[in-house]
Amino acid sequence: MPTTATDVLDMDTVAALRHAVLIISRRMRHQQEGTELSPSEAAVLGRISREGPVTPGALARAEHVQPPR
Repeated sequence: MPTTATDVLDMDTVAALRHAVLIISRRMRHQQEGTELSPSEAAVLGRISREGPVTPGALARAEHVQPPR
């Protein structure tokens, strides 16, 4: 029988990890204030940097947003 994540991690561990991720997320958001790029713009540039040239439609699908019209 396959093992699932809940079989391996107890709920206390999951809750502690979720809490840590939320704290890190808030700190990162706070540190980005005043920067020139939004988190969405940074995500798009990172994807293009990793994957190379991409059409606007393919980029929109990969980022789960509406494609340009």
